[in-house]
Amino acid sequence: MNLKLKIKFIIMFLIIVLVIPFSCVFAEGDNNSSASYDIPIFKDDQKLSLPKNVGSYWFTVPKGFDIGDDCYVQLHFTFSNTLISTRSNITMLINDYPVETQWTYDIQKATSGWWNVKFPTSKLKIDSINEIKFQSNQRSIEGDCADMDNPSNWVVFHKDSKLHVTVNKYPDAILSNFHLIYYDNFLKNNVLSTDFILPKDIDDNCKAALLKTSSSIGKVSTGKDNIDYGVFRESDTATGKNKVFVGLYSAFANINNFFNPEDNKLSKDEGYLSIRQQSGNIYNTLVTGESKAGLNKAVDFMSDNSLLKQVAGDSIKINSNLKYTPSITPINTTGVYKFSDFGYSDVNLQGAFHQKLDMSFIQPKGIQSQKGSYIDLKFKHSKVLDSDRSAITVYINGMAVNSAKLTVANAEDGALKINIPESALNLPEIKVSIECYNYLGKIDCSKDYYDSAWTVINSDSKLCLLSKETSIQPTLQKFPFFYTNYSDKDTQIAIGMWNTSNLFNLKIASMLATRIGQNTGEVFNWDILGKDGELTDKQKNMNMIFLGTYDDVKMPESIKKQLVIVPSKSGNLDIKKEVNLIPEVLKNKVVFQVIRSPWDTSKRVYVILCDNNISSLQLLESTFSDRSILLKLDGQVTVVDTDKKIQTINIKETGSVKVTKTLWEQIKYAEFKTHIPWWILLIILIGIIFGIVMIIYLRKSKNEFKKKSEKLKRQEGFFYEDIEEDEEAKNNKDKLE
Repeated sequence: MNLKLKIKFIIMFLIIVLVIPFSCVFAEGDNNSSASYDIPIFKDDQKLSLPKNVGSYWFTVPKGFDIGDDCYVQLHFTFSNTLISTRSNITMLINDYPVETQWTYDIQKATSGWWNVKFPTSKLKIDSINEIKFQSNQRSIEGDCADMDNPSNWVVFHKDSKLHVTVNKYPDAILSNFHLIYYDNFLKNNVLSTDFILPKDIDDNCKAALLKTSSSIGKVSTGKDNIDYGVFRESDTATGKNKVFVGLYSAFANINNFFNPEDNKLSKDEGYLSIRQQSGNIYNTLVTGESKAGLNKAVDFMSDNSLLKQVAGDSIKINSNLKYTPSITPINTTGVYKFSDFGYSDVNLQGAFHQKLDMSFIQPKGIQSQKGSYIDLKFKHSKVLDSDRSAITVYINGMAVNSAKLTVANAEDGALKINIPESALNLPEIKVSIECYNYLGKIDCSKDYYDSAWTVINSDSKLCLLSKETSIQPTLQKFPFFYTNYSDKDTQIAIGMWNTSNLFNLKIASMLATRIGQNTGEVFNWDILGKDGELTDKQKNMNMIFLGTYDDVKMPESIKKQLVIVPSKSGNLDIKKEVNLIPEVLKNKVVFQVIRSPWDTSKRVYVILCDNNISSLQLLESTFSDRSILLKLDGQVTVVDTDKKIQTINIKETGSVKVTKTLWEQIKYAEFKTHIPWWILLIILIGIIFGIVMIIYLRKSKNEFKKKSEKLKRQEGFFYEDIEEDEEAKNNKDKLE
């Protein structure tokens, strides 16, 4: 009996120890249970040195998201001892609604520079961008604007400042919330985090669907610096991240809770999208189709965020063909572009004193411009600015190139010509900075003066690029980057991998696809190359990427000939003498190379190689996941070691390379050179061809007539020799006469 009691006691003890804790864990995963988060609000320390400064944090609250009342911001700051206590304070605002203001020194005395401010969640906007703003008014010297350009007048907002929120309810599982839940989720800060789930049998169409979906994520989430992806088969156990299932309907039809009862069967070639909440802040999304055509429809819909945002439900069936097509902007043969052609609108640099605008211009299609190229900057400004102290300065690639005073004479239609340095014309991207100094005289620096101190940069400003008809040598700057928007082939990529069914390779490729979407702002279609790495004629017109190890990568010989580091058939590396490297020093490292395509000078070929071991593969993954490393790549070859140190190698071309032109581009170029419309040129060409044909026809007809005449004479008894003698005698007679 005692034994039975002991057994019962042990069983009860096990129930208490094992069952109750698990029930608590599952309760925490309930969508209605509350959870707390601490979210960093600054990527880096914010150094503020003007008399009035602003530091902001922006975030979006999706539909259905319920934030509790226990929310506050903790601002960590330090400041110069020169600040005047009665002239220095900090204010926090939410969507320009003032929440609290404190004297800077009082916060320092009370909390050692940690300012906790509770804010009203009622001021947050749903499904819209919210701004938490910190405004610092700081003075170190008495007098009107005496602290302008005073380096000792500083306050630093530190990057360990945070937003603390309590979540009562997570966002609604609806497709219009997809990007806000997965990638623009402020609870997950600066990371793109997803587990992609693929079928057991992964075909090339499924791989292409994965990569296109990944590039569409990058297009929408351009500001995220870190990527944390996983790629698994449906039978594998994935990690605790949001999941996106990509594949045919037959592979996922048995997964519970993915299909509404009315959606449980798809029609022929039908696509389907569905989103479900798994638990808490974890969601599952299905991208599928009844066939390959149906899957492609679903991926195309998923890749168009403007369509996705219109779906108010948790699922949708897709029958329409929604092929994503980028906006095509043909090359301007005159070389004259407006700022608006690059997506810029009028920009108002408002406020007293220093104002700055940064712009960048990609040289179209990688065509190099020549000396004499310039910027025709158009601007206007407030007439009350002090002409003696107000000025505008233009920098190109960080170097000042021209300046002008802001006077009454140029207040309405100011113009400034800036010659672009030749060094800048050798690079694919021209970086332009415009700085204005809007000076009103002695004023109260605690005010903005937005209404009276301003300079507007006109979007009709022109960028004149005189073409050299040569191609700019590609570099690894802005890796990975491709020229887009000039033809429908620009957003197609052929990719070769050492094992296209390897999940790690697909993870690396999906991270790379996201980076391409971020850097180009486009969605790309993908062709998966075969094991031999050979290209079809269609693929030769595409941009290309090859991922491989030192001993296993397949690519065409035309590409290998242009590379300086190439895996050989023996498993070693062949390194050309142009670079001071040997195979031994490349062990456990990652090598990036870029060349122009042998078939089209506007297309790029990226080749990424690493050593075939775990540490090198991990280095490859961490390099792609951290944007700060990719931003350091440059030259034609870059080597990354295990400490993330960068070695850049420049390979100078021996001569210029002529630009590859399409037939239409050649026609437009001829139109530009001759100043004759293309249709008149076409008529002239047709006339010339017609004239040549008529000349050939008439000569042929004359010869045929002569032959027929000779034939008739022979039939009448005349021989060719007699005819020839008679003609010769006739000619001699004519000479005598």
